[in-house]
Amino acid sequence: MDMALKLDGLLVAKGFFVLSLGSWLLLAAFNNIVDQTTNVTLLNRMLRMEGLLKDHELGLGLRPRLMKSSLLANGLIKCISSVQFLVALFLIGTGLVFLSLAIGRAVMPEHLATTMATLALLCFASIWAFFLIGGLWFGYWIKMGNIQMTHFTLLILSLLSVILVNLGNGNQCI
Repeated sequence: MDMALKLDGLLVAKGFFVLSLGSWLLLAAFNNIVDQTTNVTLLNRMLRMEGLLKDHELGLGLRPRLMKSSLLANGLIKCISSVQFLVALFLIGTGLVFLSLAIGRAVMPEHLATTMATLALLCFASIWAFFLIGGLWFGYWIKMGNIQMTHFTLLILSLLSVILVNLGNGNQCI
C-alpha cells in the first residue's frame, strides 16, 4: 500500500484562504469582545453623526437619521460579535474540509465542500455589505472614509475568495 502523501495544490490554496479568513474573523470577534469600547466608540460616532454635526455644509439632509442612544451601539456590537463568531467557525470548518480533501482524507465530496465554503464566504461578505449599507445610511463615507474603505476591501476579498473556491469546480452547480 502506497503511504505517500498526495497533495492537491488548488485544494490547499482554497483551504488556506478560507481558513485564514475564518481565523482573521474569529480574532476580530474576540477583539470585539475584549475591547468593546473601541468599536462602540466608532459605532456611536457613526450613529450620532459626530463628524457631520461639526461640519456646517456636508450631510445636512442626513442629520434627521442620527441616533443618540448608547444602548444601540452596545447591542449592535454584541450582535455583530456573535455573527462574526458563527461565520468564523463556518469558514474555519470549511477551510479544514478543503485541507482534508487536499491530502486525500475526504470527509465529504468536493462539490459539497465547495458549496459550503461558498455559503460561508457569502456570510462573510454579508457582514461587510451590512456595514456598507448601514454606514451609508448614516453618511459615514463623508467623515469616516477609512472605515468604509476597509469594508469595501473586505467585500472585494470575499468576492475573490468565492471565485477561488469555485475554481476547478466547473462540473458542479452551486
